[in-house]
Parts: sequence; structure tokens; C-alpha cells
Amino acid sequence: MFKAIVFDLDGTLYEYFTPAEESMEHVYELVSQKHNIKLEMLVEAYKIILEEAIKKGFHQEKPDFDYRKERFRLLLEKFSLSDDELLDRMLDRYESELDIRMKPFPDVERTLENLKNRYRLHIATAGPPESQRKKLKVLGLEAYFEKIFISGELNKKKATGELFKHILGVLNCKPDEILVIGDSYEMDILGSGKAGIQSVWINKTNQKKEGDVHLAEIENIEELLKIL
Repeated sequence: MFKAIVFDLDGTLYEYFTPAEESMEHVYELVSQKHNIKLEMLVEAYKIILEEAIKKGFHQEKPDFDYRKERFRLLLEKFSLSDDELLDRMLDRYESELDIRMKPFPDVERTLENLKNRYRLHIATAGPPESQRKKLKVLGLEAYFEKIFISGELNKKKATGELFKHILGVLNCKPDEILVIGDSYEMDILGSGKAGIQSVWINKTNQKKEGDVHLAEIENIEELLKIL
């Protein structure tokens, strides 16, 4: 019998990539218009910068704003630009555009409303703490969750199972009393499995993975109500 359900945030409760990509389009336009640089060159350069940043990971000593400012500064430097006024405008534009676009998936609130009366609901997410907490606030989902476990804040990774083992201790639960819900096979499904916790994989793109390491596989979060 499950006592608690632990949800991933990015890509599970809201569309992560599209709002960020659309917001970046406005950032590229600012740079392109002021310095006459082709948009496709800016996109390609930032893609490489972002990939490198993700490899390094996020740590609690820096807020998300600082990480983003550093990435945007590197983007300008890539084209031999030093423009503090433009850098500030890029940061402001990204934040304002992202806040407008970031919304929960259509079925999320109804599903959480149903589940909160039967289970303790929590979040397990990767990324800068300040950013992840702000996302929940912007999405209007804060009230549904008792505890927010952030890998960057706790210095415990999801993929290794460390974060999920930590969650077991904090919640004082046995592995079979917790269910993890997430869209990342490597971090949410395999990671929770390393802690002995069952999971439900939200597989929107019908990926194929070998082995049966999760309780169920669904395409959208509303399908949880058929399982639980």
C-alpha cells in the first residue's frame, strides 16, 4: 500500500522544453537585431553552451539567475561582444516570456486534486533550488506538495538513487510505500529503482527500453487515476 507519491517536475507536471525554447527565441532576436547576427548562428552557439552547462550540473551555492547570466554572457563572448545593457535585457526578456508560457499540463491539477486526498504528495527534482521552487509557484502547484526535494540543494543525484534513498529516510517510509512518477527513464525510473522504489514512467514519445523495471507505463499523468 503506497503512502506517498513522489513526482518529478520538469517534463512531468508541465512542458519543459517548449516554453524555454520559445523564450530563448525572443532572446536571440534581441541580440540579432542589435548586432546583426544570424539567428541560426546564435541558436547553434547557445546549444553548445547549454550542453556544457548541463554536464557540469547545478549546485546550491548559485541561484538559477546566475547560471543563466553566465550562459548568456558566454553567448555574447562567442561573438566577441561585451554588452552589459544587452545582457540585462536578455535576462529580463527571458524571465518575462517564460512566466507567460509556463503552465501545467491540462490534466495535472485534476489528477493532483484527486490524489491529495489519498496520498502524501512530494516533489523530487533536479536543478537550481531557487528556480525549481519558483516554477512550482508560477505553475500554481505549491499547495499540492508537502515536501520539495531538490538534488542541487541536497547534493544528491537522482540517477544514482541517492536522492531517492534520502527521501526514504526523511519520509520514514519503506521502499514499497513510495511510488515515483516521472518522464526521465534514466533519472526517475532507473534512479528510483536503485533505491528499491517502484515507479510509473510517463512515456509521451513511446520510447523503447529493455527490461521491466517500473510498475506501469503511461502517456499522460491522468492515467494514474486508473492505476491508483
